[in-house]
Amino acid sequence: MANLVITYWRDIPSAVSVKIGRKEEKRMLDNRFMEAIDMAAMRDGATNTDDYLADWRRGEPLPVS
Repeated sequence: MANLVITYWRDIPSAVSVKIGRKEEKRMLDNRFMEAIDMAAMRDGATNTDDYLADWRRGEPLPVS
C-alpha cells in the first residue's frame, strides 16, 4: 500500500510525496504556494535561516490505494 505525505511550512502545503516501500515520488505544488510561504515568512519576521527552517514539517502518512 502507498502512503501520501504532504510537506508544509506552518499550515501552507508546499509538496506532496507518495511512498511505496523504498520508492518515493515527490512533486512540488504550484509556484503560488511557495510565493505564499515566502510572503508569510517575511510578514512574520522569519528572516534568518533557522527561523524559516524551524517551521517546516511533514504531515502524517495517509494510506492511499
